[in-house]
Amino acid sequence: MYKNNLQIEIIFKKHYKDLCLIAYNYLQDVSDAEDIVQEVFISILRNKKIGNIANVKSYLWQCVKNACINKLKREKKLYCLNEAYTLDYNYISKEEEMICLENQLYLYQQIDLLPKQCKKIFLKCAINGDGYKQVSEDLEISVNAVKNQIKRAYKFLRESLTDYYIFIGAVQLNIFLLF
Repeated sequence: MYKNNLQIEIIFKKHYKDLCLIAYNYLQDVSDAEDIVQEVFISILRNKKIGNIANVKSYLWQCVKNACINKLKREKKLYCLNEAYTLDYNYISKEEEMICLENQLYLYQQIDLLPKQCKKIFLKCAINGDGYKQVSEDLEISVNAVKNQIKRAYKFLRESLTDYYIFIGAVQLNIFLLF
């Protein structure tokens, strides 16, 4: 185990800068690029795959590339949902726009009130679009535990948002597209 971690540490130090540059080319953000590279190495540490890889450099480059593409896909999905708000704002007054923004803020505040593990699972599944199986593997819990936490989150949000979103009419549909 220690030998494997030492080997990964050496590989990390050797390839970190190059991998960050690759990630930066995709993401155009230094912080995001560094996060992606670190996530790739964390994944390798968890799975202990490094000993079975013939070309480590190529494998790492492909992992970073795939992680960047996945991140961009998730952001595009969120961007499209947020774009719906922008389109709606073209047809509503500034006062209605402020009400919509306040409602959206309230929604995110309610998500923040979820218990830590429940919130983490909810964000991975509902916002990032990760599947239950993927989340269960990432968090090392059962698929049923993920499903139960998602049900718990939806129940809490339905209860906490019932009265609040009564006044927003058609914009309510756009907000709940996030779920």
